[in-house]
Amino acid sequence: MEIIPKPTLALAFALSLVLTTASISDDIWFSCWDCPYQCHGDADCAAEGGMMGMYRVYIHDLEIIMSVWSGKSWPAYYPGDWNYNPCADFDRDLDVDDTDVAILEFWLGRTDVPADCPGRPPDPIVLDPIPEEFLLGGFWYTITWQDNRDGGCSAHSYRLFYSTNGGDDWLEVDANAIDNTCRYDWFVPIVTSDQCLLAVYDADDANVTDTLDEYFTILECSPYAPITLKSPTAGQSVLADSDFTITWSDCRSGDDCTGSYKLYYQIDYGDWLPVDTNSVDAACSYDWHVPSVSSDQSLLRIEDAGNPDLANVSYPFHIYECSQTIVGDLDGSCYVDFRDYAGLASTMPPEPDFRLISEIADHWCECGNPHDPACTP
Repeated sequence: MEIIPKPTLALAFALSLVLTTASISDDIWFSCWDCPYQCHGDADCAAEGGMMGMYRVYIHDLEIIMSVWSGKSWPAYYPGDWNYNPCADFDRDLDVDDTDVAILEFWLGRTDVPADCPGRPPDPIVLDPIPEEFLLGGFWYTITWQDNRDGGCSAHSYRLFYSTNGGDDWLEVDANAIDNTCRYDWFVPIVTSDQCLLAVYDADDANVTDTLDEYFTILECSPYAPITLKSPTAGQSVLADSDFTITWSDCRSGDDCTGSYKLYYQIDYGDWLPVDTNSVDAACSYDWHVPSVSSDQSLLRIEDAGNPDLANVSYPFHIYECSQTIVGDLDGSCYVDFRDYAGLASTMPPEPDFRLISEIADHWCECGNPHDPACTP
């Protein structure tokens, strides 16, 4: 079956294996080019030939390319030619010409057509989608992206921007370039918007960029987690059998904490025990008398008194007992404070022991209050 004079079979075979895509813009790509057989003449990306579908390049593919060539003696090209069919452009050079016809004729009716046509080249940099339904303003979130160029993330610098109005306006995530990494810990702005976007740029080439395809939401106050424990903080040491102020915030009332709250504590993965059997009303803090225990794994939990599902649990913190003599702790409180200095002053001889005073000051300034037994000033 001869359509037009064609190159030799060897040349046609070579043309079918090597795609000349240098002239194609990165912005031009057609979905049928993703078909793994298209570059060898499979214009319809479908198997034909009876019930078995034996042939990838067959009559329908021939009809597609002939519809472009019918009655013409010049190639169909893109852009500007309504008759251009990218699915018949087998060498993907934006021309449908005798080379494409030769490719189809070479593979027409054969059962050994390889599925090796390259898909769309990856974008240079790609922002990873945000899997969360929403981000909370005032909290940290790690932005990540990918770099498909030579050297990857470790060889380039980036700039990050965000928008809270669908891309009409953009603000810097960081005023400085982000060097040699594809991740950034972002302190999410305290806003409420369901039209938020992120964009990443190569710091040296603004044409290399990617923007999230879909909006994400930032909530200034999450309806699912409005209460946040502020203290104790992660890893903080709290003195046993002392008074400690628990603090929290509630964004539903502008952090004024006008609601009612229940507080619980847990020691070393044990049961949750009430801090107070009564609720704490209209307050953002509570003075807790810490139990006389020693624990490296203590937790606090706060919940809305009317809806226990609205709760927050602290990071693990330490409770320790004052089990050793501390230089300068004259009243046995496990603190070195002005009361100890007052007691020391009242017992000082006419010529004070400045060495002892210096030791007390070292402990006080370097090891904190309450005293950390592991600390050596």
